[in-house]
Order: sequence, then structure tokens, then C-alpha cells
Amino acid sequence: MKNKRKKDRKPADGRGSPFRLLFIHQNFPSPYWNIASYYAAMPGVQVAAVGDRANLTVREPVQNVARFGYDFPDAVAREADPLAIDYDAHVRRGRAAAGILRDLRDRGFVPDVICVNPDWGEGMFVRSVYPDTPILGYAEMYFH
Repeated sequence: MKNKRKKDRKPADGRGSPFRLLFIHQNFPSPYWNIASYYAAMPGVQVAAVGDRANLTVREPVQNVARFGYDFPDAVAREADPLAIDYDAHVRRGRAAAGILRDLRDRGFVPDVICVNPDWGEGMFVRSVYPDTPILGYAEMYFH
């Protein structure tokens, strides 16, 4: 997939529009602390993060990273099948994250790369908001 911004952007050296990197993780910065810190310190790079608002308020912020929190209701849907409770939570978390992503997009924030942990559902609807942005999935938890 092509990133439409690429052809209009100069190198991320402070002379053109910034290289935009977006992290999505309910417990940001968690596994992204080092890489987010590294890129946030680089000139010409703009770093943002989306996560669960309740978690973001208790996590130490990464310097120069704009954080955007979504609200995630903890309650389980009454109509959810007991075998689908986790899936239901993942869909609700994905929808909440997508709402923040739509707000960011509507304000003009289009990332060049999105890093997301797919384990919590937050990445489910990313492609519907940013169809042309490359997505890097960090498979932190997987089972054999």
C-alpha cells in the first residue's frame, strides 16, 4: 500500500513536514517505551500515542509524545455469549480507539507509520480510518 503523504514530504530533517509515527497500545508506553523515546527525540519526527485513558493517567509519559486517550467501559455486554466475552471487549476497545483516530485524522494528523499491538482489539478498525498508512503489528502475546 502506498502512503499518500510520502510524495509530498521532504526528509525528516526539520525542513519539510514531520515524519509522523503513531503508537496504539492500551497501556502505552509499555513495550514501546524505548522506540517511542528514540523517535520522539529526533528532529523532524512527530510522535503520538493512543491508549486507554485510565491507563495513560497512571503511566509515566514519554517526553515529546502527544498522548490521546479513549474511554473504555469495563462492563461486559449482557448479550455477549460467554465464549465471546473477550472478543466483545476487543471490538469495544477497537471502536473506542477508532473514535480517537477519526478525531486525529479530522484534525489533520495522518501518520506515516502506525505501530499497534493487535492483542487488545485496538487495531481492528485502524485500516478503516487510515487506509493508506502502513501498519506494524507488535505480536507481544502469542500462543503455540
